[in-house]
Amino acid sequence: MRWSLETGYIHNPSNLAFWIVTSRPYQFLVNDLQHTIPLGFKWCVLRIGKIQKQSGIYVGGGFLWTPSRSYQEINGFRLAGLSRVSKNRIDTILVENQSFTTGRAKIEWEGSLEVVGRVGNHFELVGFGRFGYVGHSALASNSELSINRISQNISIATLRPSTYYFGVSVRFLYGLKNAYRSRYE
Repeated sequence: MRWSLETGYIHNPSNLAFWIVTSRPYQFLVNDLQHTIPLGFKWCVLRIGKIQKQSGIYVGGGFLWTPSRSYQEINGFRLAGLSRVSKNRIDTILVENQSFTTGRAKIEWEGSLEVVGRVGNHFELVGFGRFGYVGHSALASNSELSINRISQNISIATLRPSTYYFGVSVRFLYGLKNAYRSRYE
């Protein structure tokens, strides 16, 4: 096989975690579950062995499309506290947060490298590496710090993932037909 097209389905969670470090630490998690459809192209750049024609090194590219991603407010929090500045003065400290999906990261570009070895008529052993890049953030979280109701600082955290993963898989080939012909036939 010289080239192939691939597609599928991915259960795609995005997670963003915050820790506010105080005398009693506070952890806040933002979770968003999306459904992604990959579409990719694979090309054989080097064949290994002359008889087992599926064995070789493949490079690939494509994208992951998330049609279900839209702008949506997910969660938030509000923390209030008091701080003593001096004996006569107490400040009120307030931290407010709003987290949301941006609706912009619908396409993630992906590249891959696979080393495929045939271990039988219908089985392949595959070592693979994949890298994905998203140009826009999928999750964002805005936090504002106020002291005595006067805004002091605003921070924006965004999740713009670059993902990579490596692995080994065993593939079962169903309906494979091989026809080997000699040049003397």
